[in-house]
Amino acid sequence: MAEAALWLMVGEGGSSQASGLGIRSTMKSRLVAQGPVPDLISRSTMHTVINKDGTIVLQRERESISCK
Repeated sequence: MAEAALWLMVGEGGSSQASGLGIRSTMKSRLVAQGPVPDLISRSTMHTVINKDGTIVLQRERESISCK
């Protein structure tokens, strides 16, 4: 599941300007184990911003690994 939003930034004097396109994406992976061993679950959330000048900024927000 991915969501996209236009991020707004308030500049000096209280005016707002578009700072770029922001996308937050979540990826979930499941490695299935054989037999009675638990499966490995990996989750990561990434935040990507494309600034007005075309610069791409990628930030890893959350990452978790668990066995179930």
